[in-house]
Amino acid sequence: MNDTIRAVRALPIEAPLDPGEQVTAFGPRLNASALLVEIETRDGVVGYGEALARYSLRSYASLVEDLLAPKLIGRDPFHVELLWQDMLRVITGKAGGILLEAISACDIAIWDVMGKLANRPVHHLLGSMGRERVAAYASSITWGEESVARRQVEGAIAAGFRSIKIKIGPSVEKALARARAVREWAGDSIELTADGNWASDIDDPLRIGR
Repeated sequence: MNDTIRAVRALPIEAPLDPGEQVTAFGPRLNASALLVEIETRDGVVGYGEALARYSLRSYASLVEDLLAPKLIGRDPFHVELLWQDMLRVITGKAGGILLEAISACDIAIWDVMGKLANRPVHHLLGSMGRERVAAYASSITWGEESVARRQVEGAIAAGFRSIKIKIGPSVEKALARARAVREWAGDSIELTADGNWASDIDDPLRIGR
């Protein structure tokens, strides 16, 4: 079969971020790093997938090329659910963290291959709702300096976004103060959501949400 998978390539990508532009409850992010995966079939169709790679780019690339690629090469990309299960089994017991992120990059690339082989957009293969447009939101408004956060919020609104997600962190009082400030900057017509990046227990997010 010419549409079986011939090659799997992992391409680490990294770019520096301006200090203060991306601050979460974990602290500042100084680099934007991601893993790009290329999956190629024997007749030359190439699918692309990507995953956020927050910890070690080399580790993500090694997982893909050393552990996941052997589970994919020679296989039919349309067996996508079986391929996902076989990739998950490369580490016995409970699997999570960077392995699942690496698998996601391969999985996206496999779906891209299927879409190209079927000559259909991937959302049709997934079960399309017939929409012509989907809503998007502006993400990752910094938990850092207020002046930077305000500039990012104003930039998102100027770009046409009607929904914005802000980063928050401890304490509850500081998180609420930032949310109130963003509401003041954005006005009442902008939808606001928040991402605390696992910085607290159950009680604090409930207080903030209420």
